[in-house]
Amino acid sequence: MPCKPDWNIGYTTREHLCLDLDNTSVTKVFNLIDMLMQNYPQLGNALVLESSSGKLCEKWNYLVSGFLEFHVKRSNYHIIFNNYVGYEFCCHVIETLAELGVINKEYIRIREMRNDMTIRVSQTVNVEGVKQKPRIICLIINPFCEQKTAGIYRFLRLFKLCL
Repeated sequence: MPCKPDWNIGYTTREHLCLDLDNTSVTKVFNLIDMLMQNYPQLGNALVLESSSGKLCEKWNYLVSGFLEFHVKRSNYHIIFNNYVGYEFCCHVIETLAELGVINKEYIRIREMRNDMTIRVSQTVNVEGVKQKPRIICLIINPFCEQKTAGIYRFLRLFKLCL
């Protein structure tokens, strides 16, 4: 039986963009990265992690109102961009994505409340059980800009400590 962790470890930054995408297809993740790299080339390269894998689950939920709702559960992903662009610019990108409906508008409120971006790097316990440590999927090189800083490297240093 795997042991359950007593605490969670998260990577926190105010310097480079980190996105937490829940219930998302991997296709949407790669399309989003491509769009961001073209429209905001200063973000730099992108590291993609699967933060929790879920088998594709499709089901109908019966709501209290008497209506049926179709629900699809997919995996969750983290995207870590490399270049330091500052917190204000990161918030601008997040607000734009929320207005476009790419991410939940609640994400803006959470950023305003926390005043940072935090990505989980350890396993964690929730109501569904133990979520394993995020798994690195790939590094996507941004052909639209040069790499100026080392946000991904800083993230990976903490990520490796949690092995």
